[in-house]
Amino acid sequence: MRKVLITGATGGIGSAAAEAFRGEHLHLHYHSSHDKAAVLQSRFPGSEWIQADLAAVEAADTLAAFLPDPDVIIHCAGNASASLFQDADLTEWQREMNTALFTPAAYLQQVLAAMIRKQAGAIVIMTSIWGETGAAMETTYSSVKAAQIGFIKALAKETAPSGITVNGCAPGLMATDMNSTLSTEALEQLHEEIPAGRSGRPEEAAAAAHYLAGASYVTGHILRVNGGWYT
Repeated sequence: MRKVLITGATGGIGSAAAEAFRGEHLHLHYHSSHDKAAVLQSRFPGSEWIQADLAAVEAADTLAAFLPDPDVIIHCAGNASASLFQDADLTEWQREMNTALFTPAAYLQQVLAAMIRKQAGAIVIMTSIWGETGAAMETTYSSVKAAQIGFIKALAKETAPSGITVNGCAPGLMATDMNSTLSTEALEQLHEEIPAGRSGRPEEAAAAAHYLAGASYVTGHILRVNGGWYT
């Protein structure tokens, strides 16, 4: 039974990832969704939970104390903001970068030696289609997700000799809370652009993460989960 850390486990994709890894020793992180965490605790008996704000890099120490020797890390925690670039809040930009990259990287620095000693491990980061293509009105989110992709590709080359894989999932439009504010008209317009003709489901992104966590000869890869929107 592997020790699996899932960050952002109360989110749409995070909770779907917990379901995908049911049967493993789940270590689940959340930030502020206490009610959702309580519901999920009953759904996943035996799971261990930690609350931390990953926007504070010091939270890496909290994660390292919680799980110092992970076998699998599925990083789903993140947030997004939309605005014209000239109106972007630099403080929020830093929070997004910390949550998506700096804090999990600081955690990895502390636990990577344990994974190297085992000569095994899998790291999967939930990035985005916008990290590959960029999105107008989302320069902050796009740049953060692009940074994740660069990190994935570089770290994969360092850790491959130790039997550790590092991969990313890049979802397109997903039926999650992050996109719940889109109007019906906006969704219909987007669905017309997507060859599959619909939004993705959280469990579809989670299935991709589960595959990558078990694919021992796949590393440095960005698996696109976008219905053919970007290929």
